[in-house]
Amino acid sequence: MRRIRIFVLLETLLVALAITPAEAVPVQGPVGYFYELVPTAVTWPIARAAALASSHQGVPGHLAIVTWAAVDSFLAGLAPIGWHGGSDQASEGTWTWSEGPQANQVFWIGGPGGSAPGGVYTNWGVAQPDNGGVQNFLLRGPAGWDDFGGVQPYSVRYAAPEPGTFLLFGAALA
Repeated sequence: MRRIRIFVLLETLLVALAITPAEAVPVQGPVGYFYELVPTAVTWPIARAAALASSHQGVPGHLAIVTWAAVDSFLAGLAPIGWHGGSDQASEGTWTWSEGPQANQVFWIGGPGGSAPGGVYTNWGVAQPDNGGVQNFLLRGPAGWDDFGGVQPYSVRYAAPEPGTFLLFGAALA
């Protein structure tokens, strides 16, 4: 009976893995975080809510925060276009990170001629952010960051799981 339960559990796990798109598997990037590309095109608020509702190995997620050039390059390699966790919705022209360890940290003030407080990392495209129309959300575009307001895929960031997470998961199966 025990062998049958283990077989059914393994079969269920394999089926779940088979129907999960390859893009949805979080991969470890630079600086120890895990990143997941979600290819579904949605608005930034929906992407934010979905990212906050997600988890990887018991660690909650949030839209990707990009504070290093290496992370920016890594994410561009996963998908050249996608939402990141920055917004100036609370105060036009004052860009802050929405969640994570840098929540509410200002990373840009102003439009195309603005500045990054304290020299924090940014990668705005030419003439960005242009604040054209209702563009309050940070998009990673093929030519750098852009302020945008449509629908796009998005990237979720997860902190590295605590050591032993796989062991605890495995122990629960025994």
